[in-house]
Amino acid sequence: MVKCVDKGKFTCISRNGIPKKSYDTDNAAIAAAKIVNGKDPKPDTKLVAYKCCHCQKYHLLTTKIKNK
Repeated sequence: MVKCVDKGKFTCISRNGIPKKSYDTDNAAIAAAKIVNGKDPKPDTKLVAYKCCHCQKYHLLTTKIKNK
């Protein structure tokens, strides 16, 4: 992850150069992940929320689903 200045604010950038969506609370990030996972389910991955150590906000991350 890379930090840069966007319109005077620090923002986190993904690997492909797109600014990451930031959420102020963990509940908002978890709700957004549930919506995306429900609308576009993938068989082996899902979105989860995490707290960023750079901006202290929450982002979504794609993770592999563990086999049961």
